[in-house]
Amino acid sequence: MVIDRSIARRYWLNFNEFEGQLAEFCDTREALLARTEHMRQHLEKLKHTNPYNDTFHIWHDGHYGTINGLRLGRLHIQAVRGTLSLSCSLHC
Repeated sequence: MVIDRSIARRYWLNFNEFEGQLAEFCDTREALLARTEHMRQHLEKLKHTNPYNDTFHIWHDGHYGTINGLRLGRLHIQAVRGTLSLSCSLHC
């Protein structure tokens, strides 16, 4: 009987230790899954952002494309005012 009790006691001690480890691993796993899902959602959000929209105001002025209000390009029938060429000569 003494041997049976010591074996049973060791069994339950090991069982309780294992249960504690299992609960800790499950908590860690759940935390990692939640973090992974949060990062996946953040990545999807970043995929749909465009840093050029925040940096440059890209638009059009009639037939001309503009960046930050500066007209780009030219047409055969109408020349572009000197806003872009003047700004490039000052910055280049």
